[in-house]
Amino acid sequence: MILSLILVTDYQHERNTSLLMTCNQHYIILFRSQPDRLTLWSSITIERFNPTKKDLKWHNLSIKSIGFIDTNNIYIFSEREFLIYSLNLSSKLYSCILLNDNNHSLEYNDIQRGFNGTVHDKYIYHIYLNVKHHWILSLLEVETVKHICDHDLTETFPDIKRIIHICINDRTINFLVELDGLQYAVMFCSNSIYSKIELKKLIRLYYAGNPLTICPVHIHYIQKNIFFINDPSAEIIHILTDERYLRSYPIIVYNLCYVEENQELILTSNDGIYSININEQKNFFSKYR
Repeated sequence: MILSLILVTDYQHERNTSLLMTCNQHYIILFRSQPDRLTLWSSITIERFNPTKKDLKWHNLSIKSIGFIDTNNIYIFSEREFLIYSLNLSSKLYSCILLNDNNHSLEYNDIQRGFNGTVHDKYIYHIYLNVKHHWILSLLEVETVKHICDHDLTETFPDIKRIIHICINDRTINFLVELDGLQYAVMFCSNSIYSKIELKKLIRLYYAGNPLTICPVHIHYIQKNIFFINDPSAEIIHILTDERYLRSYPIIVYNLCYVEENQELILTSNDGIYSININEQKNFFSKYR
């Protein structure tokens, strides 16, 4: 069985380019940067129904992750800030410094801030390394940016060498991680913001090269959450549930984004941005019921 890809718009991926993407029903937003210019990113906004219209803007930020916070605005995690921009990226609507340590004014230079982050429901999830080189998951309210709690992931999961990416759904907090010996896995953890985060399942990734991001998709006709992990260095995507590894699929993908309203998975490859209509892939996914 193969996945049917529909070309959304042409895109030429340049080698050694860092790429971030977010999308909704109407727009795809790309951020690109060269390795030697990580504090200077260019952004392109692509209208889904008019894919030839692109606006190029430059941003002097060390950007770590992006996403839609609502229909008209996007959020950006930089190295030290959480920011909200208007859809056209011309107006910064809000920003705050992501500092939570008691001695942050003295220790800031020793803290690697803004490593990763996402927004889910009414909460900001922010991952960073503290002065003890522990991976910390910090939770804040979106509306007030009030700090709620911190979880020391290194203390809870000492076998984890590096946290690569995080995604959230209503059931679990999901971490793409590196283990010792260049082994990679996904940790599916309890989604309880006030109690200790508990591991429900750890699934190792087969044939992994350098996996980049994890993207959850709820497939209604099999009543399961399927997780896609892009691994362009291995020229595959990993496909799994929170119960088992399903398979690897041969395709080079640099970024993944799920548009729930359209039930489609958007991906960037070497020669274009493509869409996978989940509702039209029943032959592919039904065997994983």
